[in-house]
Formats: sequence, structure tokens, C-alpha cells
Amino acid sequence: MSDILYLFNPWWEHREFFTGTRRDRYLEQLSSNISNKQAILIVGSRRVGKTVLLHQLIRQLLDQKVKPETLIYLPLDHPSLGGKKILELVEEIRTVHGLKRGEKLYLFLDEVQFSPTWEQEAKAIIDFENIKLFISGSASTKILSKGAFLTGRTLTFKIEPFDFKEFVAYHGGTGKLDSAFKNGLFKKYLEVGGYPEYVVSQNPIYFSDLITNVVNKDITTLFPVNNSALLSQLLSLLADRAGSQTSLTKLGKILDLTKDTIKDYVYYLSSTFLVTELGKFSSSRNSTIYSPKKYYLLDTGLLFNLTGRLNFGAAAENIVFHKLLSESKKLGFYFEDQKELDFVVDDLAVEVKYELSDMGWEKLASQIKKIPENKFKKIVVLTTDVRKNEVVGGVKVEFKSLVDFLLDTGSLLKDT
Repeated sequence: MSDILYLFNPWWEHREFFTGTRRDRYLEQLSSNISNKQAILIVGSRRVGKTVLLHQLIRQLLDQKVKPETLIYLPLDHPSLGGKKILELVEEIRTVHGLKRGEKLYLFLDEVQFSPTWEQEAKAIIDFENIKLFISGSASTKILSKGAFLTGRTLTFKIEPFDFKEFVAYHGGTGKLDSAFKNGLFKKYLEVGGYPEYVVSQNPIYFSDLITNVVNKDITTLFPVNNSALLSQLLSLLADRAGSQTSLTKLGKILDLTKDTIKDYVYYLSSTFLVTELGKFSSSRNSTIYSPKKYYLLDTGLLFNLTGRLNFGAAAENIVFHKLLSESKKLGFYFEDQKELDFVVDDLAVEVKYELSDMGWEKLASQIKKIPENKFKKIVVLTTDVRKNEVVGGVKVEFKSLVDFLLDTGSLLKDT
């Protein structure tokens, strides 16, 4: 066992290890909480960069002169650790390095969903050991924490693929950027997406392998799935309908499954972050609950891979959805009397149009005129074809650059 532990922890022998592209927007948050007693729980889709982020934290601690042997990384999905108790492994490492029990340790547990007792052991570590605990998992906190063992004992951080700003930085974009450079990279981002490994390699089998692992490894470990092939088919159907109102009943008929089974399968996909549901904006709770929902995929590269075609409009809307969701949980879409707007946040409506021709604007303006005048404070149209602001049917319509909005650290919500 000692040999495999050294393999997982190359810094013990002062060997180099892979740390990938720095994720500063996460590292800053994580670093500011290292001195806290609470465990840091990092969640996110498989291959979104959680393991690399843990290694970046380890590199940072090494640079701060923390003793290498006190930094312990354990990938709990590795076969050699199957059935091993976490606390027993920690004691073995203490023995190997001659560490005293009271000496400060930093323990990094990767893919904890593969350890059936991780919650109980984490509680014991937090309560009784001088160990700073970092935990990662490829499922939502609700699914990972099946008991109440860690209530009040963790700080949770959700890790996502590269956003457009990180994508631009990876390609050397810093400071004031040329419009042609930004727009060219944006088209590439719509196609490639932000999964870090795929941004680097663009391996044609990357996404099929990713889906296979999430469905056949993560989901089947966490949930009772009778037919994983149908789950993959459902994911493809949701990709085809990304950003459109979708009936679970109709999906059930296509796959010959009950609505309840489809609902369960959608929950499994959302719990592993591949899909996110968006409800209708309404003052009526019943309308919000029972109206058809929209579904967005985590990443546009994944979307492109599943659909086999690049729909710039759907991909742009998918990206804006995730940015708005990061700014406000009170997000919905507007649909009344056959009139629809992509997103609503409080009294602000947002419409995403990758390109907006004169004819497209006339159609959108005609729809806006039919929306009650006092329904929204204003409507923001995000597009690559920016126009002058207008007032339509008594409502202020403000045009913003889609690309600049995604690069800006500011928020639409702060501007209202």
C-alpha cells in the first residue's frame, strides 16, 4: 500500500505533478478558507477540473513551505483504495512519515461518492483531528450528503467548465482586446465549450467517453438505473431541445417510459450537472410547477457533440443561462399568450439573439409590443449585432454586446 500512496503523492519525493491551467476565480475563494475549521467540499461535473484544482491547491501550499509529507491526496475511485477506511489510510501515512498525531495535515479526498462511509469518517476528522479536509465529488451536495453528519461542517464550492473569460485568457487574450479577436474566439467557444481537457486536446472521442463515464460510473453508483442506454438517449433528446420548452410526457412517449421515470432520469442527469432545469416565470406557484420546463446543458461543446450540429443561437443562449444563474437563483423564462422571452430576473427580461437581422428585430419588436407595458422595468437584448436602444410599446429595450457581456465581470442585475 505504501508504494501506491507514493504514486498518488509525488511531492513526497519532490517529483513534479500536473497542475494544468490556473483557475484563479476558484483558487482565490478556496485559499481564503484554508484556515477555517470547516471542510471544503468541491462539487462539479466529471472532468470539469476538480482533481486539477486540488493539485493546484497542493502546489500553492508547497510554495508556502508546507511540509510535503503533510499533504495527502487520496483518489477514492481508484481500485486499490476500494474498501479501505479513510482514517486507516491516514494512520498508515502518519506511520510511514513518522508524523505525530497532533501535527497539522491537509487531506484531499477525491471522488468521495465511491466511498460508502466518507461522511461519517469526514465528521470524525473534522471534529477530532488536526486535519484540514478538502473533498471533491461528481454529484450535487444533496446527493453526496445522504445523512446529516456534516451539517454546518462544510463550505461548498461548485466548479464549472471554463467560462468565456477563462477561454479567452487561455488563448492569450489579456488587456484590451480587438473585436475581431474576441468575436473569432467566441465562435470557437460556442463550438468547443469549456471542459479544460477538451479545450486543450479536442479529442473527437472525448465527449462520448465523458458521457459513458458519467452515466455508467457516476449515475449507476448513486441511483437505481435499469437501462443506462435510455438515460443516454434522454440526454441526447434534451440536447436537441436545449432552450426550448419541453414536455416530459412527450419524451416518455418517444422512449417508451413513464413520465415518472423520465422525471427521475432528468433528476439523475441534473444531479451530476450535465443538465439544468429552468422553470417558467410566474406569480402563480402552480403555473411555475406544472408548466413545461426548459433544459440547458452544462457546456456548449457537449451540446454540439450530442446534436451533431452547431446552432449558434441555442449555444449562445445556453452560455448566457449559466452566467445569469451564477448571478441570481431567481431565474425563469417568460411565456404568456404565445409570447416568449428567454430569461427573467426580477423585473428584468433578457433575450439572446446571436445575430439580429432587421427582419428578426421587427419580429421581436412586434412580440414585445404585445407584452403588458408594466411587466418589466426593461428588456435587455444580448446580440453580436448591437443596435441603438429603443422604446417599444412603452418598454425600454436596451441592446448589449453579447461578447462583452460574457467577458465583463459586472452583472446585468447591477445595471438596473
